[in-house]
Amino acid sequence: MVRSSLITKLVLLAVAIYAVASLLSMTGRIQDAQAENESLTAQVEAANLENERLRQEIEQYSEESTEDIARDQLGLVSEGEILFYDVGK
Repeated sequence: MVRSSLITKLVLLAVAIYAVASLLSMTGRIQDAQAENESLTAQVEAANLENERLRQEIEQYSEESTEDIARDQLGLVSEGEILFYDVGK
């Protein structure tokens, strides 16, 4: 009888140790997941700020300024216009 009581106590001790080890392992995984969540949240916030900056930049350009850029930087002309190059320089 004493022997079965000892075996029962050992089994309960082993189960308790396993439960504690499992909880510690889960705690570590939860902390890792929380750290990853914070990192991803920061990345999303940075991307949102960049998107907002780009939206504001796009809104600054009117049709005229877009046309000016096309003329000055790309050498484009409107329909019906003729482009002359000064080859004397």
